[in-house]
Amino acid sequence: KAIIWTCATVALALFSTLYAVVQSFVQRFFWNALNSRDVAKFNKFLLIYTAILALGPPILVLFDWAKNRMALHWRDALTRRYLGRYMDGMKYYKLQIASDVDNADQRIAEDIRGVTDKAVNLFCTVAVSLCDLVVFSAILYKIYPPLLALLLAYSIGGTAV
Repeated sequence: KAIIWTCATVALALFSTLYAVVQSFVQRFFWNALNSRDVAKFNKFLLIYTAILALGPPILVLFDWAKNRMALHWRDALTRRYLGRYMDGMKYYKLQIASDVDNADQRIAEDIRGVTDKAVNLFCTVAVSLCDLVVFSAILYKIYPPLLALLLAYSIGGTAV
């Protein structure tokens, strides 16, 4: 289930990027109609833009929900795995006799929760950033290829410094 939720989260990350692209283009059409003082186009794109803005929050909530479900399933899978290893061969009993560690199973579960939450957040941030980079780079390349090269050089140079 963790893999399925990971794939769903990546798909929703791509979908949120596509939503941003559509919003960007409709916003451009809206402002162009406003600038050209074309009332019919302005009203048309105002309605479309309003509809698109209404779709934004549900998409973000759905992405956040899928991200939380992914974290839950990864946490469950890892907790089962590590607690299974801990319980195997009565290691819990040997550990209790040999050391003064209290509630090792609870500590394992809490550590897995912390690691999983941070890993899922990092994964989702990277997934959304990569989707944004690829899609918006393609759009920028289509508009003016030298500008994409300049921006990539600038961002790489800025990161290196």
